[in-house]
Amino acid sequence: MDSSMFIKSIKIDDMGRIVVSVQDQLATFLKEDNTKQMLKEAARKALGDDYVRLEVSPTTFRVTVKEGSSEKAKELIEKEIATQIEMALSFMSQFGNQED
Repeated sequence: MDSSMFIKSIKIDDMGRIVVSVQDQLATFLKEDNTKQMLKEAARKALGDDYVRLEVSPTTFRVTVKEGSSEKAKELIEKEIATQIEMALSFMSQFGNQED
């Protein structure tokens, strides 16, 4: 599954944070408090003790992790995003099939 329809990039910045840039059409979604809380809980769950903080802006979210764990955290975040996208698409597909 190609996540590029939702995600522009996932990079590690010069401060060791994982920066996820989302496609512009998701900007309104990132503004919602429910979305911010969902992202925070997903990051905490996926990263465990390495999780420090989540910051959300209009088209990005940044995850701060413990020093030295950025590469591992980036891989975990990439996997988690791919899994969540797959689940959402599967749900939408099943929902769409029920209406036919």
